[in-house]
Amino acid sequence: MNKTQLYAKFYDLEYVNKKDDVDFYYKLAQKVDGPILECGCGTGRILAPIARSGKAIWGFDINTAMLDITKKRIKTLKIKKVKIFEDDLTNFSSPLLKNKQFDFIFLSFDSLAYLAQKDGTFYSPQETQHRQYLALKNIAKRLDANGIFAFDLFAPNDLSKEYTIRHHFSRIIKNETWSLFSAIQIPTKHIFQIHYFMEVSKNNGVVQKWHYPVSAYQATFPEIKSLLGKVGLHPVKIYGDFSLKPYKPSSEQMIFICRKK
Repeated sequence: MNKTQLYAKFYDLEYVNKKDDVDFYYKLAQKVDGPILECGCGTGRILAPIARSGKAIWGFDINTAMLDITKKRIKTLKIKKVKIFEDDLTNFSSPLLKNKQFDFIFLSFDSLAYLAQKDGTFYSPQETQHRQYLALKNIAKRLDANGIFAFDLFAPNDLSKEYTIRHHFSRIIKNETWSLFSAIQIPTKHIFQIHYFMEVSKNNGVVQKWHYPVSAYQATFPEIKSLLGKVGLHPVKIYGDFSLKPYKPSSEQMIFICRKK
């Protein structure tokens, strides 16, 4: 098992019980009759419940290790009306898409921010902004004229003050202890890197360790509104958290529901 596959497993273990965003996107999905697309579907945490409700849903991610977990989850649940494929938010190159339009498209869990990720390093703020523009432009192209697009992002804050080392969890799996830790580094303005440290401790005392860096861009509210305008998307509702409180400058999240202009 390589480092990317391990990170996908650790990621799934950490967030398997996160439900606030699942409920939000699930409820939006129930309001549409046509096909749904999840961009950056990860391990299928949100996609699977929507698919189980009988909705026709497509999902893609660039991380094939996470897609393997999604496919296994879909197979275990014996869900139909699902298409899972590898693709990149910035180019939508899969031949499966062709001229396909969707009634509902969503991009969850701060995925737009992680377009700063460049293998083990990061794109510059300017490069990331352009990648975000390309992603939103692709989404707008695939959105039906009467469709809705929803996404969430963390609001900018000084993450360097939050923690130096954070322990996420330790869990016993088949007589092994799996532990996840992280540390944050701010290599340049608006970019932060989360350095994940994964450990697997075996009963014989052997401890295996891996390091997996993830980079993200902290976009401001005006930046995101400007990008949406450039690609022809208009926010019809903006929330500050998943309890649906209106967005304000002190909110910790930016949650947008958009339509085409």
